[in-house]
Amino acid sequence: MDEVSRRHRSRTRGGKRMIRDHERVRLFLDDVCARIKAREVHRDIRRELESHLEQLAAEREETGVDREEAIRYAIEQMGDPVQLGKELHRIHRPRTNWVILCGMIAFSIVGIVAMFAAEGSLSATSPQWDYLLVWNKAISVVIGLLIAGFLYFCKPNRLRHYAWPFYFAALGGILLCHLAGSTINGSPSYFRIGPFVIDWAWIGTYLWIAAAAGILTDRKQKPFFRIFTLTVVVLIPILFLASLSRFPCIVLYAIALFAMTGTLIRNWAKAALLILLPLVGLVALRFQQSQSVRDRFAAFWNPQQDPLGTSYMNFQIEKAIQSAGWYGNGFAAPARYLPGIQNDIIYVYLIYSFGWLAGIGLAIGFAAFAGWLVRSALQIRDEYGKTLMFGIAATIGFQIAYNLLMSFGFVPLIGIPLPFVSYGFSHFVAEMAFLGLALAIYRRRLITPASNGGQ
Repeated sequence: MDEVSRRHRSRTRGGKRMIRDHERVRLFLDDVCARIKAREVHRDIRRELESHLEQLAAEREETGVDREEAIRYAIEQMGDPVQLGKELHRIHRPRTNWVILCGMIAFSIVGIVAMFAAEGSLSATSPQWDYLLVWNKAISVVIGLLIAGFLYFCKPNRLRHYAWPFYFAALGGILLCHLAGSTINGSPSYFRIGPFVIDWAWIGTYLWIAAAAGILTDRKQKPFFRIFTLTVVVLIPILFLASLSRFPCIVLYAIALFAMTGTLIRNWAKAALLILLPLVGLVALRFQQSQSVRDRFAAFWNPQQDPLGTSYMNFQIEKAIQSAGWYGNGFAAPARYLPGIQNDIIYVYLIYSFGWLAGIGLAIGFAAFAGWLVRSALQIRDEYGKTLMFGIAATIGFQIAYNLLMSFGFVPLIGIPLPFVSYGFSHFVAEMAFLGLALAIYRRRLITPASNGGQ
């Protein structure tokens, strides 16, 4: 059969031309789709309307009228195409998740205020801090908002095609760290660019989380999924992060990977065996190799053992929170016995300065924000978007939960920052980028074509 014959048969059904090939139908569908700005759904809407028109036309033909008259009748029954198009546009138009957007901005403002307070406290004892924290935080906020704004308008499903470039970018960055990185606190993961210090461990972790969403989604139905996931997605990134001596990044990556894998395969027990079990083995190995990690866990389990050594920080945190009272010690109150207040224990210092009421309010706000991220993830229909959204929710939510619990002594001090508030350019920009992706996924949650799996 030649090509012309095949095309002709594909456009006929029971000896009749397909309804989409009628000029009246094409014009009607064109008028409808012209009012719908989300072009991604045009094909699905045309198919759905064609099905309705075919059904109406068939019912009309049963009364004895010819095909042309039946089609004319079906189109009339569908109503005004302009009004129908406007109604469908209202249903499928992009939607902004205002809670995520406002939360992102609000917590960034809290971060700037926190840096003002921390800088005032630190400057009281060392003038080198004058304007440094606030200036760097302000620039971080501007850059983070620009990146988030750019990602907000992107099409998330196109990012899945960059999964492997993200993966190898993270891998190559870590290799470059070992060749040309600066070593700070025993980790060679830092690059200096002007006044900023880029911590590639955090950037690489977030890149690998974004890459894993695309890789897992594409590999889900392929052979050797578990072996491939265990080797390429789990072990290689975790081993490379371990080479940078960044235990917090390993934990964060594993938690996000567990959330994404469990969401994708819908079996949390298998996800735990696939992701968390190898992590336990690596953590045990890391625990044996790192004296600092052993000291932090020892200080958590038995703080009375060395109150002036390994447990010193735990006691100072407890002392700061107890001395805060309901209203705190005042803005930028000096805390000479509380070192590194701008970093992982910024929440402790905010309680110390502004009091228990402010600490409770901030904790409630963060908890509500994390819960809203999970709620938003549950509303995503597209498989890739849902997987990535759960990875984002797990990444941000785990950091929030761990930092707050760490501040009250419920978990060991392992260096998990408070998202958007703790000082640090790299993790802050990565967090803003993730929220930009979350906004983009939610914005297009109703306009992702369902017929092709979101491709």
